[in-house]
Amino acid sequence: MQDQEINTPSEQLEAAMPAVESEAVAPAVEPVEAAPASTPQASRRSVRSMLAAISMVVTIMAWILLMWNGYAALGLGLAAIVLGVVGTRSRSAGWRNLAITSLIASAVLVIVMVAFLIVIYWGLGAIEPKA
Repeated sequence: MQDQEINTPSEQLEAAMPAVESEAVAPAVEPVEAAPASTPQASRRSVRSMLAAISMVVTIMAWILLMWNGYAALGLGLAAIVLGVVGTRSRSAGWRNLAITSLIASAVLVIVMVAFLIVIYWGLGAIEPKA
């Protein structure tokens, strides 16, 4: 090699690298089978996440319904609380936070409505009109 003239960069690179007697062979890798998508654990997670989203929708519906019917809003608020409690069991932090937000909003609605009904019926019922 000393008497040959090296003209191109690739020839220079080949001359600088030591000769390899055998080529390296990569080990054979077998493909790993994916877990089935419909495992019970995965379906439970998605159900809980869906319940968190449904809880928020029911809470918003309860607040909108409050303009027309307080008793129906109270019932929807209680349903949203139940759905929110189940939704807090979601593994994802985002869905869990959504369920907690729904719980707070529906609990405020229920507490205010119950307090209002107590004041109206019990508080004003105690005042007897004078005849």
